[in-house]
Amino acid sequence: MMNLPKELLTKLESAESDVQVCKILADNGIDPEEFERSLPDNYLEEVNGGYKRLDIDIHCPDCGNGERDEISRQFWASMFTDSATKYRCRKCNCYFKVSSYGVITKY
Repeated sequence: MMNLPKELLTKLESAESDVQVCKILADNGIDPEEFERSLPDNYLEEVNGGYKRLDIDIHCPDCGNGERDEISRQFWASMFTDSATKYRCRKCNCYFKVSSYGVITKY
């Protein structure tokens, strides 16, 4: 994986969505596609989204949606934080995160 400066990692950690991550990378002179090519295969297997394997029910804190097909994991945004996995509800476009303890927080 490509080494990124600490200040850039701090910016990436605050990103709520995959689109924001790609924009931050591009704004800092890093081609998102080049960055993706530098990732190990086990990361790339998770890029397609979906639920992260957790023992909790994930639901949107805004509309209550809990349908797995209607909640997309923000892989890129989640990659830069150890404390939470980030999601987007496709029904209401709410971005939220689920902590490693199962706490769901809206952005």
